Amino acid sequence: MENPGRNSFKNVWNQVLMNHSLNIFLLMGQSNMAGRGNVDDTEPLEHNHIFFFQNNKWIPAREPLHDDKTTAGVGLAMSFAIDIIEAFPDISIGLIPCAIGGTSIDRWVKGSDLYSKSVILAREGEKSGAIQGVLWHQGESDSKNKENALSYYDRLTGMVNSIRTDLESKTIPVILGQLGEYLATNPEYPYWSIINDSLMRASQILPLCSTVSSENLRDKGDGLHFDSTSLREFGKRYAREYIRLMRVNGRRLS
Repeated sequence: MENPGRNSFKNVWNQVLMNHSLNIFLLMGQSNMAGRGNVDDTEPLEHNHIFFFQNNKWIPAREPLHDDKTTAGVGLAMSFAIDIIEAFPDISIGLIPCAIGGTSIDRWVKGSDLYSKSVILAREGEKSGAIQGVLWHQGESDSKNKENALSYYDRLTGMVNSIRTDLESKTIPVILGQLGEYLATNPEYPYWSIINDSLMRASQILPLCSTVSSENLRDKGDGLHFDSTSLREFGKRYAREYIRLMRVNGRRLS
C-alpha cells in the first residue's frame, strides 16, 4: 500500500506539472540562509504543497534543504513557505537552495560562480512555474573587514539589479535579512552593523525590496549562527515582509 503522504505529493505534483504553477523562491547567501539550526531542537515542518529542487528535480521539501556542508540543518525557508501558503491558499511553492556557508558577497555578484549557478538553477526550475521571490541572508564574511563592509551596499544593490535583469523580471520581490545582533559580542565580526545598515539602505532604494529585522533572535551558542527557534521566527518575519510587499503593490500568488 502506498504511503498516503507520498500519494498526496504525487497528486499535487501532477497538478503543478499540468499547469506549470509552482511559485518559486531562490534561497541565496551563506550559512544562516542554508540553515545551521539543530534538527533535534524543533519540530520538523512538512507540507504537501512545498517542494525543493535537488539534483535537477523537484521533491517534497524536508530539512535540511541545503547540502552545502555536513552541518546543514534547520533554516528559515520552511516556516517562510508555510506562512506564504497560509496567506495565499491553494498554491504550491518551490524552494531552490543556493546558499553556501562561509561565502563573501564577491561570489554572489554577476560573473561570479555562485551567482551564475543560481541563475542556471532558476532557469531550470522555471520550467515548472515562475520565480516569485529571492530570499537573501549573507554578510557575516564581509563584516570581518572594514573595506569589504563599506563596499557591501554597492555590491548588494548591483547583485539585486543584475539577477532581476538576468531572470527577465524587474519586479521580483527581494527579501533581505539582517545579521544577528549577537555579533556585537563576537570580535571576529567587528563591522556587522555596517552590513545591517547597508541592508536597510538597499531596501529603501530598491523597488519591491524589504529588510527583515533580526531583533531579539538568538545564536546557537557559537556567536555566529541563529538557533533553530530563531530561524523559525526569522522565516515568519521574511514571510510577513513578503506578504506586505505583495499587498502594497496589489499582487498575489496563484
